[in-house]
Amino acid sequence: MREKQRAAVLVPLRIVPGLGPVMTMIRRPDWGSHAGQMAFPGGRFESEHDDSLLDTALRESFEEVGLATDHIEVLGALPDRSTYSTDLVVSAFVAQIPHPYEFSPEEREVDRIIDAPLSCFRDPTRRQPYEWTYQGRPVQVPSVRVAGEVVWGLSLGIIDDFLQSDLSGLF
Repeated sequence: MREKQRAAVLVPLRIVPGLGPVMTMIRRPDWGSHAGQMAFPGGRFESEHDDSLLDTALRESFEEVGLATDHIEVLGALPDRSTYSTDLVVSAFVAQIPHPYEFSPEEREVDRIIDAPLSCFRDPTRRQPYEWTYQGRPVQVPSVRVAGEVVWGLSLGIIDDFLQSDLSGLF
């Protein structure tokens, strides 16, 4: 059995007047890995660049959305999660960032940056089934619609982990 590859994401949070606490999420372009999916900035661990998975999350956040490390206050880590389709183990790190923030998305990796209010994910009435095709079969998974996009799968799992963690009490 081969060892699973590692990846890391950053869950950037900030307080936006009128919206309250929001998570900064990205929509991946309609091509490539995770085409069209909602995600957090992040990517695969690269031993030539990263000393740790936190380094991966910080590096990828800078590369994908221009989030500078000196603007990030890392608050803690969430439990690791495994993906189904890409066989990765993903570590998520929660951070607070300032508002307003001037993001600079990398167009090859980011189609759109979205402020996803935490209130949307805390409201159980917003959960709806989403049909995903896995190994040629349709599978229904939970989802939440935010800003015209559907958040499901690994990203929704990370959000659920955050909401169940002590870190959510900070927001």
